[in-house]
Amino acid sequence: MKLLPRSLLLASILVAHLSCGSGSNSQNSPIAPGNTTLVGVWTGTVTRPAGFAPLSVRWETGLNDFILTGPVTLTNGGVSVTTNGQSNLAGNDQSGYTIHLSFMSSAPGCTVRGNTSGSQLGDPFPQPFRTISVPVFDISYNNCQAFIDPGGVSNFRQETVQVNLTKQ
Repeated sequence: MKLLPRSLLLASILVAHLSCGSGSNSQNSPIAPGNTTLVGVWTGTVTRPAGFAPLSVRWETGLNDFILTGPVTLTNGGVSVTTNGQSNLAGNDQSGYTIHLSFMSSAPGCTVRGNTSGSQLGDPFPQPFRTISVPVFDISYNNCQAFIDPGGVSNFRQETVQVNLTKQ
């Protein structure tokens, strides 16, 4: 009779261990790929076509579910525009991660909108998860003459650019 309770106890322990899993949830989570913290400041550039000077970028991120969000400041020379940035993350440590980046402003005045071009699956987001590189990013600037064409006449522009950011 003593074997029955002991075997039930061992079976219960085995089931409990298997239900808990082994390893941290963060190892398979887009909010902390490879246990890396993505929240914080990202800086970099928007490389523009046709010989236009690159834009400087500063993105201060917070986290909302699997989405990095926060204000993005784009600077062209001495003129800056702030828009909202969002980055959807997907994947896990075993199969890898992808990232889909977008900018969207809704404030009056200069409106900047853009997103990862092509597939909605996003671009690869490789280890060590300290750089974001979006090789094809469609962006538009509306009512932004002082920002995109200081002293000129252009008030609207659409461009395909490259975005490169590094976690600070």
